[in-house]
Amino acid sequence: MKQRIALTVCLAAGLALLVVVGLSVQAGRAQATCDRYVLGSHGADSGDCSDEDNPCLTIQYAIDQADPGDVICVAYNSSAGPPRIYPETLTIHESITLDGAWQASCTGPNCSFSSTPCDATNVVIDAGGAGRVISISGSIAPTIDCFTITGGDAASPSGNENGGGISSQDAAPIIINNVINNNYGCSSCLSGYGRGGGIYLRNAPATAVISNNLIAYNVADDGTWGQGGGIMLLDSDAQVLSNTIGYNRAGRSTGRRSASSSS
Repeated sequence: MKQRIALTVCLAAGLALLVVVGLSVQAGRAQATCDRYVLGSHGADSGDCSDEDNPCLTIQYAIDQADPGDVICVAYNSSAGPPRIYPETLTIHESITLDGAWQASCTGPNCSFSSTPCDATNVVIDAGGAGRVISISGSIAPTIDCFTITGGDAASPSGNENGGGISSQDAAPIIINNVINNNYGCSSCLSGYGRGGGIYLRNAPATAVISNNLIAYNVADDGTWGQGGGIMLLDSDAQVLSNTIGYNRAGRSTGRRSASSSS
């Protein structure tokens, strides 16, 4: 039977704690190949980012150059060591893959990218409170794999105050192997109330997957009350599998409890 979910992953007591026994899905690592390259310490936002000797500086620039199906490899500089922080807010408009399990070494103008075992703390996308970290919309199916996604705040006078970490509408994102923490649906809502502090999916089909992520310390609405401190799924059939979700909060009035769990 088709499962329709209008799910707020935040209990009335305030802690977002979810165990979902879902459908059989293997959320594997992205393929070890690159179509576009990003290295924040060495790159430049020029060209099409398809040459590892000439990587982009920012992830958004690489997204804007990408074609559907492209893999964008986002690296830290091995000489400096992780983490590499990318202070950005991203808008995804194609079915692409963002892969953060990469390091790069550069000698003069020449760089070499190599894949690494996934450690989501190595490459950080930090919105710095300037908006939600990642926005996705339309009939697309992007993959977001192996990042720390933090610092999002979706407060907006339009009332679209949802998904401080990741907000997706009408899309089928694959969100795997990430750390999603310290994001707000709204820290102080300008209109309405906040929803989905960490992740908000609306109208997501069953091919959307949230798997093997750590989702913690996110807040839907830090001013009054909200829905879905960690995750909110609205009118969605998305599969939520094998995540660790805890220490999230729907709103200020619900308080906070200390507990966590693995699903």
